[in-house]
Amino acid sequence: MRFKGGNLPTLMERAGRVSFLVVCLTTSVVAAATPSVPVPVLLSGPYQVGELGVFNLKVTRNEVKGVYVSGARCDFRVDEPLLEGTLEGSVFVGKLTTCLEGSGCGTTGVIPFLGVVSDTSITSYLTIPDGCSAPGLDNRLTIQIDFAWLKKLADDAWRARKWDAALPLLRRMVQLPSASSDPKVFNQLGVAYNQSKAFAEGRQVFETALELAIRNGAPAELKSDIYYNLACAEAGVANREPVIQARAIEHLRQAIQLNPSALLREGLATDADLDPLRGLPEFQKLAGTRKGPR
Repeated sequence: MRFKGGNLPTLMERAGRVSFLVVCLTTSVVAAATPSVPVPVLLSGPYQVGELGVFNLKVTRNEVKGVYVSGARCDFRVDEPLLEGTLEGSVFVGKLTTCLEGSGCGTTGVIPFLGVVSDTSITSYLTIPDGCSAPGLDNRLTIQIDFAWLKKLADDAWRARKWDAALPLLRRMVQLPSASSDPKVFNQLGVAYNQSKAFAEGRQVFETALELAIRNGAPAELKSDIYYNLACAEAGVANREPVIQARAIEHLRQAIQLNPSALLREGLATDADLDPLRGLPEFQKLAGTRKGPR
């Protein structure tokens, strides 16, 4: 394996007019579809809260608290607590403090919400007081994890080769708009899967990475890395199936054609992920280890 290529909802009903707002908290949390699936996990750290600005969320067990960091929509103080709630399995119950407009509404108000956590979001429904409006909250609001911060966490885990830590972070990253079309991030995620011996998952991710790399005109070196890593994943799932073995050999050949470096050749000779292919004459010829007739 090459390490290059990367560093439902229950509505809150009440008599009279009720205004509902959908709040999506975009993270890469794990779905709780059945009791056997782990409950969703939220990360502590900075989140962009639509037009309200950046909040810093602190998650302690099932309690979530958010303080204001920056932004210009409302006149909040730095470190002012604005969001708090509890996670009860896949349900997020809490309240949001925001600025209000309207006669008799006051300048700020506390809006309760009830949300359901899914794979990538918390969808919540807020009740805005009658006769009031909340600037920035009259349409769908996305509270999205800060990409630069998430990338730093993933890169730190990557460099330390802590694959158990890197995997959930990278899974979050590829679901964010900033990385959803980035072949380099998908390549990183695939390597983390391969290093965790989850070759079937890695194979799927590398196929996506390759599609994105070709579509986006990625550099030859990155495409070479993806071809190589895809071959490693295919070797891990081949189980002596000739069709998959042949695909792995072809992808190694394409990797060499794009980047015929000594480092790549060394990988063919020493990479344990490729051990299932070493007995094949086609692999031996490609790696330069096949002995000719005496």
